[in-house]
Amino acid sequence: MYGQVAVAMISSVQKTWTTPCHMSRSHKSRIGISKEANVGRRMMNILGTSLALSSMVRVEPSQGLESPAVYSGSTYSIQYPSTWEVSSKAGADVLFKGSGVNVGITILPVRISRVEEYGTVEQVAEKIVQTEKAKDGTLRADMINSRSVDIGNGITAYDYDYEIQSTRGTKRIVSRVCIRDKQLFVVNGTITCGKVETCDATQISNIVDETRGAVQSFAFATIKID
Repeated sequence: MYGQVAVAMISSVQKTWTTPCHMSRSHKSRIGISKEANVGRRMMNILGTSLALSSMVRVEPSQGLESPAVYSGSTYSIQYPSTWEVSSKAGADVLFKGSGVNVGITILPVRISRVEEYGTVEQVAEKIVQTEKAKDGTLRADMINSRSVDIGNGITAYDYDYEIQSTRGTKRIVSRVCIRDKQLFVVNGTITCGKVETCDATQISNIVDETRGAVQSFAFATIKID
């Protein structure tokens, strides 16, 4: 429900920082089930955060996108190709759909304030790869690129670009992960390449550029003070 990167981060972050160590295993299990059941309600609370912030987003041009459309959430903005459809999906704040590609944004509460508290960009990259390799049907998971970037307001984001080959097909994933006000934001772009051993870099180069441009355009609202 949360996307590939979130699988590697959310469960570990919540387990490490939200569950007291003295609880019994059965008690922890019940809490985990309760948290999953309440994700929808927490999402609605997040969506209810002052919509006035939407008009205070500073939008800058994003590489890989020409004449993009702009979507403003309650606390963030993201650019995307105007040909993409704005849709929805259970557990996601918003979902964008293009030909053979989708980009979703997931928001969940955590007990940490910065993504660096979870680990370095390299450590998280390794956890993503290992999480993917552990899934049933996965044949290969390769990290193509990772970086740590300052996205303003003192917030660090981790960007990832990796490829997964499984018995169901091959996918290229482009993601951005960051934390603000103890909310974990995962921007996850998935490019479906079909039943091939590897995504053909030449054939999907434009899609990768567009997806990367959209994902890396994600920025938080800037509150104006009169």
